[in-house]
Amino acid sequence: MSVPSSVPQLIILVAFILPGIVYQSVRSRLRGPAPDELNATSKVLRATAVSTALVLFYGLLIGPELVDLARGKGWLVHHSRWTALIGLVLLLVIPAALALGEQWWTLWEGRPAKLTLSGLTTYDPTPAAWDFAFRDREECFVRVLTNEGRWIGGWFDPDSFASSFPEPRELYIAQQWKMGEDGSFIDEVTNSRGIYIRCDDARVVEFIGSVTANVNSEINSESKPQRAEEEQEAFDAREA
Repeated sequence: MSVPSSVPQLIILVAFILPGIVYQSVRSRLRGPAPDELNATSKVLRATAVSTALVLFYGLLIGPELVDLARGKGWLVHHSRWTALIGLVLLLVIPAALALGEQWWTLWEGRPAKLTLSGLTTYDPTPAAWDFAFRDREECFVRVLTNEGRWIGGWFDPDSFASSFPEPRELYIAQQWKMGEDGSFIDEVTNSRGIYIRCDDARVVEFIGSVTANVNSEINSESKPQRAEEEQEAFDAREA
């Protein structure tokens, strides 16, 4: 392959490379780390495939004009501002919009099932059970049994956070609760500003129901462990 000897030829070469790079960069930014993003070869192949597809599409639209541009003649050569604007749209805007559209389609809950990969395969791309457990997680109590045998937990709400692949398993629980030795939720910690928990060596991470009532306003009723309530009901039944 010869080295481009003119500016128009250099522009054509960039046009074969830049769209895929823009698409891959925007896609990675929107999706975050994923298993296929850790392999540089996969990212290069994806970027190359996208660039090739877009260049072929552009060739169908303005192929003769691009050929003239490579030869240093034609309408695009004599209208530099329009050429720059067209290049901005073709090389940056369209690849970025393609990545945005892909992400929107992935997150759209109303998309037809037949038009998704889930309708064609049983494979789940979620990289780990940890990510699956916290994906679209509703508000609930979360408790962690540490390697030392100590329970830590609290109320996991939208202000809480769980790390995702490939980062270490970490939790930030916005509302910490006092825990009993048996893992029961005793009471909300006064003036709690949250708690950070590193769960690499945790024995158990449990999700306890979904409380629809306001936890702060109903501490006395909602903070009691479910097991204690069941034991009290059984005791009352025997007394009756």
